[in-house]
Amino acid sequence: MSAHVSARSLLISLMEADPKDRSTDISSSSPANAAATRWVKSESDLKSIRRYREDWDGFGSPAPDPILVDAAIRFLGKLRKDGIFEPPFRVALSPNGSICIEWQSKEEYVEAEIVSEYQIEWMHAINGRTPTHTTGPLDIDDRSGVRNRTCQIAAGAVAYVSEP
Repeated sequence: MSAHVSARSLLISLMEADPKDRSTDISSSSPANAAATRWVKSESDLKSIRRYREDWDGFGSPAPDPILVDAAIRFLGKLRKDGIFEPPFRVALSPNGSICIEWQSKEEYVEAEIVSEYQIEWMHAINGRTPTHTTGPLDIDDRSGVRNRTCQIAAGAVAYVSEP
């Protein structure tokens, strides 16, 4: 068991606490707690996306495919477990049904777009440079791990994107 507070226990204690008793913002309590909270929020956002219905955006977009959302949740879990990336800046559903996972800093932007249960598209942009795009397999269930494949697919991308 690690010495840091688990994200789940942190969130439970915050939900049970009286808001008037909170003297600091959760993100300022410690970098580890803030990161754990962002991982949990990303997963929670994906679970909310899973419940979207047809025309969720008011422009006729289809409901998200639960299989694709589950693949995104497994992918994030694998990234978190392997320590490949910092927690994402945002997760979102695209009008075409793909799941976008974004990391952003002052200098860089990395996007992983899960387009099918088995395929991921990467975009890496650094200020002042032409963005790079790559596509590869989404091998999250492979026993050899996603780490090497993810780093190869996102070639040129910084593995850890600094917090904004």
